[in-house]
Amino acid sequence: MILDPRTAKLLAEREQRAAAAPPPTRGPLNALNTASTWAKKHTVAAKVGAAALAVVLLAAYYVLVTIPSQRLDRMELDARAAEKIKVETTERQVAMTDCLSKAEAEATARWTAACKARREGAGCTLSAHQTDALDREESLARNSCLTRFSLGEQ
Repeated sequence: MILDPRTAKLLAEREQRAAAAPPPTRGPLNALNTASTWAKKHTVAAKVGAAALAVVLLAAYYVLVTIPSQRLDRMELDARAAEKIKVETTERQVAMTDCLSKAEAEATARWTAACKARREGAGCTLSAHQTDALDREESLARNSCLTRFSLGEQ
C-alpha cells in the first residue's frame, strides 16, 4: 500500500510524540492529578464540592459518633439515678423497720413498767384507761415512723 507523503509524515510525527511522552500514570496518583487539574479549571465548583463534602462529613460524625455518645451518657445517668433511688428506698425501708421495732420495743417496755408498778408479771392485764393510753402512745410512735420515712425524711 502506498501512502501519501503527508500522511506518512503525520504518522511518523505521531509515533515520535508517543515515544517521547511518558506513559500515563495509573491508580491513585492519576486520579489525584486529574482531580487537581479539574479543580484548577473549575474553582467555584471545587469550592462548593469541598463545602458540601465538609457538611456531609460533619453530619456523618454527628449521626455516627455524637448521638450514640449522648445516648450512652443518658443511659448511664438513668442507670445511676435508678441505682440511687433503689439504694435510698432500701435505706428508708431499713430505717422504717428499725424505727417501728424501736417503737414496739418502747411500747413493750412501757407495758412491762406499768405491770411492774402494779407488782404483776410482764404480760399482765391493765385497766382500760392505761391500755388506751399505752396503745395511743404506741400508735403515735408508729405513725411518726411511717410518716417520717414514707416522705423520704431521715
